[in-house]
Amino acid sequence: MVWTDTNQDAGQTSAFNSALFQMQRLHDLQSKINECNTNLLAFNEMIGIYNYQLMVSCLNSLFQEMVGKLSEKEKDQVEEIRNSITTHLEEYPIHKTRHHPNNHKPYIEFSEDIWRVHKKKLIEYETLIRELLDKHKLNAPSEELDGLF
Repeated sequence: MVWTDTNQDAGQTSAFNSALFQMQRLHDLQSKINECNTNLLAFNEMIGIYNYQLMVSCLNSLFQEMVGKLSEKEKDQVEEIRNSITTHLEEYPIHKTRHHPNNHKPYIEFSEDIWRVHKKKLIEYETLIRELLDKHKLNAPSEELDGLF
């Protein structure tokens, strides 16, 4: 995208490279994923969701950032895994709020079996997204950015 200065006397043109901002967004999302990986089951107080939920959200965002570069086959692969994870989480929540039968106090129940299945799907999704980022050279600065860092 090129912006031309509105001052006709100046006659200067400035170039705006959105690739820098895309690289920053990709970096930020990958950093969040790496942070989530330290404890996927932890509840993220700042955001109000579990880290595995935040990770899915970040992976979805990474997909959206690169969707224009993907082939139809690659898009279908990602959509299949993404839909599988979303459906699995909706139908089989990892954490359920229950009430103690004696005093009716709420507590959170964790399902190890459901978590194992979900974790496997999550690892598949993350692996595919990272492979596609590498394949489409979205993990490293482009040649035109060499020397800026």
